[in-house]
Amino acid sequence: MRAVQFDRYGAPDVLYVAERPVPEPGPGQVRIAVEAVSVGHAQTQMRREVFPAPMWKPVFPVVLGGDVVGRITAVGPDVAGLSPGDRVGAFTLYGAYAEQVVVDAATVVPVPEELDAAEAAVLPGTGLIALGILRTGRLSKGETVLVHAAASYPYPRSWTPPRPRSCRAPD
Repeated sequence: MRAVQFDRYGAPDVLYVAERPVPEPGPGQVRIAVEAVSVGHAQTQMRREVFPAPMWKPVFPVVLGGDVVGRITAVGPDVAGLSPGDRVGAFTLYGAYAEQVVVDAATVVPVPEELDAAEAAVLPGTGLIALGILRTGRLSKGETVLVHAAASYPYPRSWTPPRPRSCRAPD
């Protein structure tokens, strides 16, 4: 399979396409045929060796991760409730910049068929973080949240990010 990897730190031109073996899922894992993957700020920092979390330093050559959307192509032992053909999303630190990626089944979320793959790529990481923040705030009926910034979000090029706005808890 093809994968985008790098074997030294630097600008985007350090990335190149390489042939790699198709990964096999182990216990508690699934393999996903990638439809779309997000490229966030963290991945660009890792590629440039400026990411502030030393435990995420890659070992070369590396295929970076991110939010990935696709269809399950194989299920490892000890996985229940997921089957080949299921459209899902997941977050992984490594391996997502490839035609197929293996992820922990516990990180998988379902992706509705009607969602565009590029837009759905925000669900596994960014979407769950946003939902978690809203739930942590425990909004009550009539309360408002002001969204004042949107950064490192994989917006499709054809889409303009919204202006700052507020949202209300459902009635």
